[in-house]
Amino acid sequence: MARVSVELFGSLVWTGRDHATDTAIGLSLLGHDPATIDPDGVADDVRALAETGETGLPGVATPHQRHALSRP
Repeated sequence: MARVSVELFGSLVWTGRDHATDTAIGLSLLGHDPATIDPDGVADDVRALAETGETGLPGVATPHQRHALSRP
């Protein structure tokens, strides 16, 4: 896998960084589940993702690249 694309629909398109939607996407790419994630580890995981770009997804080196949100 060389690339990951994430599309947002509905109200998530409008929330973006102000509501930490980008952080939630990054944590999901790291394999976290909202029902079981340890809130105390979130800051470390987000920092590591931003610094290394490593998600554990084979061949995806920099999934944290940001692109403009497309709004209807």
